[in-house]
Amino acid sequence: MKHFGDVVCAIIEQDDYFLIVQRPPGHPLELKCEFPESKVAPGESAENAIKREIFEELNAVIKIETSLSPYEHSYEHLSLNLIPFCCSIFEGSPEPLEHHANTQISQLEIALH
Repeated sequence: MKHFGDVVCAIIEQDDYFLIVQRPPGHPLELKCEFPESKVAPGESAENAIKREIFEELNAVIKIETSLSPYEHSYEHLSLNLIPFCCSIFEGSPEPLEHHANTQISQLEIALH
């Protein structure tokens, strides 16, 4: 199994709702919903990677509130080290520049995705 490396994700909560994005058609795991995420580039810190990704893909600036414990996640064909951050929107309103869609869901709805 191939190891993909470090991947960061942003858990962005606002008014008891969480921001999720939907992967675009034609990409791996197409149309799956997930927290916004990005591979960490060589020489880049995990914090800078998630800030860059949110700005590039959602046109928003985030504030990292806290980091959560990283964990190893495996798919059928690859594994990765997921580094989650709890964040808030500091500036802008997220818009899906590279995703199929984005929406906010409640904690109860998370289990459905």
